[in-house]
Amino acid sequence: MQAFEIRPSAGFPLREPNHLHVSESAPARRMLFVRTYHSMLGGHLKVFDYLRHVAASGIYEPVLWLTAESAALPPAELLPPGCRIVREPIAADAYFTAGMNWRIFDEAGIEMGDAPVVSLIQSMRHATPGDPRRAELGRRALRVCVSERVARALRATNGVNGPIVAIPNGIDVSGLASLRGERAERVFIGGAKDAPRAEAIARHLRERGVETDLETVLIPREAFLRRIAASRVAVLLPHAYEGFYLPALEAMALGTAVVLPPCEGTADFCIDDRTCVVATEDGAALAKAAAALLRDRARTDRLAHEASLVAARHSLERECSLFSEALNAYVRDRA
Repeated sequence: MQAFEIRPSAGFPLREPNHLHVSESAPARRMLFVRTYHSMLGGHLKVFDYLRHVAASGIYEPVLWLTAESAALPPAELLPPGCRIVREPIAADAYFTAGMNWRIFDEAGIEMGDAPVVSLIQSMRHATPGDPRRAELGRRALRVCVSERVARALRATNGVNGPIVAIPNGIDVSGLASLRGERAERVFIGGAKDAPRAEAIARHLRERGVETDLETVLIPREAFLRRIAASRVAVLLPHAYEGFYLPALEAMALGTAVVLPPCEGTADFCIDDRTCVVATEDGAALAKAAAALLRDRARTDRLAHEASLVAARHSLERECSLFSEALNAYVRDRA
């Protein structure tokens, strides 16, 4: 078997060889993942979780294809030990798609044939009429939905080719808990997905005399989490089409009380006045809810405690176990 390697001329310097696993022979069964990677985003994080889940299943060796447009290597700690990374697609026995990955495989001329395909569905957009993602539901695959709400939306289309399984997103609960520290009496506003509304919320809060920590651009993941952990309340702004929205669950694991607008993908764990506060989408209303919550220490502590219990049930170990069961069943049924 030919060995593959990442070369500096392929788009970025080879700086961390410990990412690579290059061998003269490889296991007979490989599952090919694909990413165009520049920096860490929530969608990347979950795909990397599933790289590790596939490796843990023992059914396939996961191989990560980084497209030529990629400008960096993913952090080694997010990948399976010895993960094989390639810069061009290779022959595989199975494939993993997420987002618009079907298009990347198609443009590369990859014929999947009857090979097993796992399609991670992280957004409600896959069920939206007219969205290009919906057209891909007719391709045969195991659809892994990040929430029951997403799975329900897909089933309602009556156009899905292959089984659908709902596996709620998992997080590194213990790792997040380690980021907890001193918490200031202020409101963190996570507004990278909606900077104008985030700025309006910050303005309303300052007019009320509330200290704020405003984030309106993407920042390194650990810095983002530490800023949430250092605030007693976090206002978080998901896109309306989110299938789950990890930052809300991560904030809960960090012990920070959450305020957010309604979002279908968060409805299973963001329960108003139980695990968080759900306010209307209006910036003034979100600011008012955050200010009131910050003033009410007993309520803040109650919500944060209940939310931390919910977050603890969303472990990566549980996610991995549920996926291994689904993957085993899918492969077995196709045999």
